[in-house]
Amino acid sequence: MMNRFQLATMAVVLLLGLTVSGAWAAGTEKRVALVIGNGTYRNTASLKNSVNDARLMAETFRALGFRLIGDGPLIDAERPAMEQAIRSFGKALREGAVGVFYYSGHGLQVKGTNYMAPVSAKVTGESDVKYELVDVGFVLDEMGNAGNRLNIVILDACRNNPLSASGMRSVGDGLATMTAPAGTAIAFATQPGNVARDGAGSHSPYTEALAKAIRTPGLDLFDTFNEVGLAVKKSTGSRQQPWLSSSPIEGTFYFAGPGRTDSKHYDNSADIARAKAEVDRLKREADEAKADIMRANADAAEIKRRQADDDARVEAKRRQADADAVEELRGCRDEAKANAEASAQLKRDFDSVKHGWDMLQIEKQSLETTISLANNGNNSTDIYFSYMAKTKQNAYDEHYSRVYASAKEYKADNDALSARIDNFNSTCQKRWSKRVVDEACSDSDDSFCSRLLSR
Repeated sequence: MMNRFQLATMAVVLLLGLTVSGAWAAGTEKRVALVIGNGTYRNTASLKNSVNDARLMAETFRALGFRLIGDGPLIDAERPAMEQAIRSFGKALREGAVGVFYYSGHGLQVKGTNYMAPVSAKVTGESDVKYELVDVGFVLDEMGNAGNRLNIVILDACRNNPLSASGMRSVGDGLATMTAPAGTAIAFATQPGNVARDGAGSHSPYTEALAKAIRTPGLDLFDTFNEVGLAVKKSTGSRQQPWLSSSPIEGTFYFAGPGRTDSKHYDNSADIARAKAEVDRLKREADEAKADIMRANADAAEIKRRQADDDARVEAKRRQADADAVEELRGCRDEAKANAEASAQLKRDFDSVKHGWDMLQIEKQSLETTISLANNGNNSTDIYFSYMAKTKQNAYDEHYSRVYASAKEYKADNDALSARIDNFNSTCQKRWSKRVVDEACSDSDDSFCSRLLSR
């Protein structure tokens, strides 16, 4: 957006500085040109300069702001290619463009009608003319149907008579006079009925003069072709005099703009006003775009800040969760140690109770009793017993009571440890993250931590 604004500003500076020719050449009126150059003929004499001339004029028209049909000159064309290009040219003219048609190559008149010769044309009689050649009137018809302001036909085409040896009486020298339709100028390389020169250099005298004249600022349409005529007349020693046929032309046309000295012929105030308006519009767009960018940057910064806050909260929660998990795991580690110690103590208590009971079995005949001890493999022991005292001595009864009390106490301790182990298994036997295990077990080498670290 800023680049477009800068370019528009430069254009206004040029306009305000009265560099009118450049602004006019790329100005408000569209320009379209069709350039055809035929030189390598198959059935008649070739022309050494016509292709060079076409390329020179195509470059010249492009430099003056013309859009070229086919994006360049049509070189050594067959009749279908020429006709198709002319149709495309007519379609472009209907968009309101100023049109220029330039042809260099063989041209001739037959019964007062002017024709252009495609490179494969082979005319042995009058009946071949309408099938082998292209009528210049075809170009004028396309121009007349376009409804545009101005059309220019340039024919550097009467260099010699390609059918001079055919014996056709209807074939005349040079090209015939043509009546220009409304808004049309027809420029001939030489007078009607005369033959133009192909040139001793790389370009024909006419095209060489034309390319120079139309690049000159300050020359309007008629001044341009007058300069061309004078230059060709001088360079050929008056043997060739270009010709211009024109109907009334609306407005003034400059190939290269009115220039400084003749700017009075062209009021450029409208162009300046349009350029200023365009600069204002582009500046508004640039300001709006700048504001949009600033808002977008602010939104992006706010999003980034919120994301950073969210990330910080997530990280804080993670750290807190890890700290809580470390504390919980350390509690589990301590609980595992306490359970192991309690289990060892219960094992010793179990051995004591069992020993006492075994001693009681000596007097089993005087005591009806049932007892079962079962170690369940989890460092805890279940005891099941029942008894019924018969007649017994007091000493035995007292011994039995002590053993029974010990067994009952062991049973209570065992039940409590089983509950602790169940709670430990449900709380501590789960998958801990490596971060938590590393931190919780960094200062311990007990079996609980060893199992976790080895996973």
